[in-house]
Amino acid sequence: MIKEIKGAARSRERFAAALGYLPRGAVAEIEEIARSVDGLAERTSEIRIRADGLSALTVGGVGYPLFYRASRSELSDMLYLLTGGAAYAHRDTMARGFISVGGIRVGISGLARYDGESVGIGEISSLVFRLGGAECNFAEDLYRELCSLGMPSLLVVSPPMGGKTTALRALAGYIGRGREQLRTVVVDERCEFDPGEYRSAAVDILRGYRRYEGIEQAYRTMAAEVIIVDEIANRAEAEALLAANGAGVRLIASAHAADLDGARSRLCLEDLWRAGVFGAVAVIRREGGEWGYELTEVTG
Repeated sequence: MIKEIKGAARSRERFAAALGYLPRGAVAEIEEIARSVDGLAERTSEIRIRADGLSALTVGGVGYPLFYRASRSELSDMLYLLTGGAAYAHRDTMARGFISVGGIRVGISGLARYDGESVGIGEISSLVFRLGGAECNFAEDLYRELCSLGMPSLLVVSPPMGGKTTALRALAGYIGRGREQLRTVVVDERCEFDPGEYRSAAVDILRGYRRYEGIEQAYRTMAAEVIIVDEIANRAEAEALLAANGAGVRLIASAHAADLDGARSRLCLEDLWRAGVFGAVAVIRREGGEWGYELTEVTG
């Protein structure tokens, strides 16, 4: 069954916050686009600013070019604002290519400089604001369907920018506030979950932890009944999920894939499929101009 994802005020808040970091010329052009694009603030999922190149917005899956040419010095100014003038405080995440500010993930492109096993980024050439797009209004329906199946472990899949993180954000709240109010721990490596959204929910957030380390802490020291983790991408993370599954913890994870067959072919998920960890898969996709999901029960 395909369910609709609708907008919400929080999307507008993230959009307004992102504009506060952009050069004035880019902001003026975005405001001009907003006059002819309905719901731009709620539907913008990405703002990409390139130094001396073509910048762009992604709105409801559609790209809009920005012809304002940002300079390298302007990108340096943006980075200064994003880090509050304290880049050293963000060195760990910057080494992994991003900064997180208020639930917004900003990807960084530039020149990699290796020093042994550590890496730094210089000569910044682009900054990519990932806003998450519209709020996910199907999470309650998905939660109810999972309850009807006995709350199995769930894998959420979509291509990049397909709504996985948005869905997990909302689903965490429903699980933590639901009729059973399960103790839910979110392993938030990229700091994309806002703790303020869960003040009335049984949700704890491990922010900035590497996924495999956070997963282990969630069930060993946080007594998690449900662990939520976004974008499983390697065997170490899969092994941590296997250990949590063996400890009796329900898992809600996401991964990049176009469909269920694509998810089954991901090497990083191979051991999880073999162990029968996931009892259900939700594929997020776009139909008729709307983002939605299709839930499939996995039976072996």
